[in-house]
Amino acid sequence: NSFIQNQRLDGFKAAVTEGGQKVEFLNTVDGQNVQDVALSAAENLMTANPDMTALYATGEPALLGAVSAVASQGRQDSIKVFGWDLTKSAIDGIDQGFVTAVIQQDPAGEGKAAVEALVKVKKGETIDPIINVPVTIVTKANVDAYRDMFK
Repeated sequence: NSFIQNQRLDGFKAAVTEGGQKVEFLNTVDGQNVQDVALSAAENLMTANPDMTALYATGEPALLGAVSAVASQGRQDSIKVFGWDLTKSAIDGIDQGFVTAVIQQDPAGEGKAAVEALVKVKKGETIDPIINVPVTIVTKANVDAYRDMFK
């Protein structure tokens, strides 16, 4: 329901399609960036599509809702979850094996890049219209580096 989340969804669909993956996109539901709404939306999506095998969430509330929905429906063995913004429940899902990958942003890097851009603007210098700050894809292989964030 936001520009950023729509960009993430469009980018995800484009990457999957361009990558030649044989994926059928069943539906897009709006969790309204609210965890409880996202939980209900994910549960309804799973109920309407009992053969679905994956959920992609575009932000933290949606990811929390998706993780909770998969667990509450007992679908940890049949649905893989992918999403944005690592949380304690996402780490638990990674440990259990049903959360496959979570995009973790770099807030400190984003803040640094923003300040550097502001300094350039103040000096009258030009800045690139797009400033890329790398993200990390958190999986079972590298999740240990993030555990302390949620203690």
